Amino acid sequence: MKKSLCPALALALNVSAHAQSQDPKPPSDLGKPPMDQAAIYGKKRTEIVQALGAMEKRLDQQNKKLEYAPVTKYASKVVRRQQGGRKIAIWSDAIDAALAETGGVFFPASDEAYYIDRPIILDSGMHIKADAGATIRLVEGARVCMVRNRNLEVVRGLAPGAVPPSGHRDHDISVAGGSWDHASRKRDHEDVREDAANPTLFNAWGNFLFLNVKDVSLTNLRIMRSPAYAFLAGNGENLLFRDIYYEECFSDGVHMQGPTKNIVVKNMAGCTGDDFVTMNSYRDEVSEGPIDHVWIKGLRMEGGMRGMRLLASNGVLADYPLTNVVVQDVTGTRDCKITPCGTPPGTKGGGDVGFMDWIFLENIDFLDSWVQNGYNKWNGCIQVHTNIGHLYLKNIRGGRPNITVGPAAYAIRADTAPGYTLKFASELDCMVENLVLEGFPKEEQDDIVEILHGKQGGKGEIKNLIFQ
Repeated sequence: MKKSLCPALALALNVSAHAQSQDPKPPSDLGKPPMDQAAIYGKKRTEIVQALGAMEKRLDQQNKKLEYAPVTKYASKVVRRQQGGRKIAIWSDAIDAALAETGGVFFPASDEAYYIDRPIILDSGMHIKADAGATIRLVEGARVCMVRNRNLEVVRGLAPGAVPPSGHRDHDISVAGGSWDHASRKRDHEDVREDAANPTLFNAWGNFLFLNVKDVSLTNLRIMRSPAYAFLAGNGENLLFRDIYYEECFSDGVHMQGPTKNIVVKNMAGCTGDDFVTMNSYRDEVSEGPIDHVWIKGLRMEGGMRGMRLLASNGVLADYPLTNVVVQDVTGTRDCKITPCGTPPGTKGGGDVGFMDWIFLENIDFLDSWVQNGYNKWNGCIQVHTNIGHLYLKNIRGGRPNITVGPAAYAIRADTAPGYTLKFASELDCMVENLVLEGFPKEEQDDIVEILHGKQGGKGEIKNLIFQ
């Protein structure tokens, strides 16, 4: 049902007259005759999840048919060298030989790590499988990524609305099982860079790097001591990240860029030094373009940054939308930022907040102690500073307040009510056309949304606010 708003809140939200009437008419894009909002949004969410679930099942079925050659079969190609006062075995040549001969390599459990001194490069139809007791570790000082596809290609300067080129993608690739240890001691994105060897790549900071790919599965992996993004992917389609654990990682977990469609991220846990998951469809990334159809489910953040981001703008240019995203069952996050990235402080009038549509966040348990502890962090658990067509939030728990709409701001602890003050980082207007809130306690509904107005006039607006 639609909740009537008090006059002050209705004015602050700029809710249209029909949205406050006793017999409201639905927004035109939601269809006529009037339908229950939960049914409309439920149907859309089901379509997204079913399509991506079918993709996940197809990739799993394909991977069941794979065959692998034990890397130990190629032990004659192992090179031994000194590291840290002892001899270690370098398996890179053996891995390459196994992949070239059979297309699949298997790492048996071992008390000793399988050291590599360069990236494992995967062509179409190549696969890696490792026992849970196998550790693949980079040698000291290598400063490269650990795994990547062969034909790294990116898209830049795509015209708004243009169909991204598919070209020749590396396809049917999988990595399953094992612990993957970059062995870094600190965050340093330069330690996995590929642009030194390939100048067409800009900031390709992925420990697992997949650009220009189709039908890629990365499952049952333990990622250890990664100095940069654990996974960087873009310019692709049909990507599966599932059953991932992060241990002492210093930057993002899954960092996705466009143009990419059909992404499943499921069952991830552990500690990352920056965003657990981020979806970036804006310009000035390694690869640029829209992102469409994303299903994120089952995240458990255990320490570190504890955040997720959906980004459709860098605050200056915003040509590419982020659409059809379902995020479900998340625990331990401090916030979810639906904002531009890198917006210049004090920006007003000269920037763009980007656009998203059909964004679903459900069953999210936020940490809610950051203000009390003086944590200098984004204000609001869900911070919206972008234009959104349809935004659906269900069972959002924790945080004070739960949702903010308007210029991006930091919350700084204060001794006076409400316990924090705002420091604005940007001054761009934004609007949410349709915001549906479900599963919020009735007694909290008047306080659940906060509209922010910046000091230079930037403001947030919600056109239609509906409580189910």
